[in-house]
Amino acid sequence: MQFDLRRDIIVRLDVYHSKRRMISMGKYCEICEKGTLNGNNVSHSNRKSHRIWAPNVQSVRVMVNGAAKRMNVCTRCLRSGNVQRALPKIHEEA
Repeated sequence: MQFDLRRDIIVRLDVYHSKRRMISMGKYCEICEKGTLNGNNVSHSNRKSHRIWAPNVQSVRVMVNGAAKRMNVCTRCLRSGNVQRALPKIHEEA
């Protein structure tokens, strides 16, 4: 049986990146491409523990090329007017 180390590494990297994208999709702004940042909490005694800073991302309906589309947008983009909110759907009653 022949083992191809290069192919195995490429497959593992693809799996890693696909999992990473899947996990961080909820905390990612599709307008300004702001995502999660990682770092350390540092205590008074200088002990370090890992933590993640995530942007405040909301799922909203926005107008894209004249059509309403649901997107993940951070509140900074909403507040500064980088996106135009779509009107809510109106259900017509008979």
